[in-house]
Amino acid sequence: QPIDSVAQCAKGDDDSWLIAVDVIESMARMGDNDLLATYDVQIGPDQTLLGYNRRRRYHREDQES
Repeated sequence: QPIDSVAQCAKGDDDSWLIAVDVIESMARMGDNDLLATYDVQIGPDQTLLGYNRRRRYHREDQES
């Protein structure tokens, strides 16, 4: 899915990366009411995907400021 934004990025104690990305799960036909989701992603020091978890789903117009 297309990434809308990177919300957070932090280096872990073991040189892994913890990243929160907002992904467009479903584009709205009209207007700015896309369905987005925030995923927590963990990338290992060798750039392999260690895991991910969907934190929340929301419509673009409902996002927090």
